[in-house]
Amino acid sequence: MIEFKFKTSSKVREYCEAIIQEMMSQFNITFEEGVDRINQKWGHFKVKTDEDDMIFHMLPVEWAKIIYYGADARWWDKNEKLTPAPYTPSRE
Repeated sequence: MIEFKFKTSSKVREYCEAIIQEMMSQFNITFEEGVDRINQKWGHFKVKTDEDDMIFHMLPVEWAKIIYYGADARWWDKNEKLTPAPYTPSRE
């Protein structure tokens, strides 16, 4: 079972799982790292629901790049040298 730091609707949970799958596929990370990176990005929210959630304005493939490289990375620029955002594994 995925342990997000925020409550989700089933639709948001499925969307987050799709983002994790994209990160695993594109960046060869583990499932656990994907969960940790999403928690680092959105863990400060108490609840993320499909009724009012803005995560759906981007595709999972886009979120995967934003979460992996950081919000300021120009991942769409083919000439940009990208470095992954710092990652600290959860110790929970």
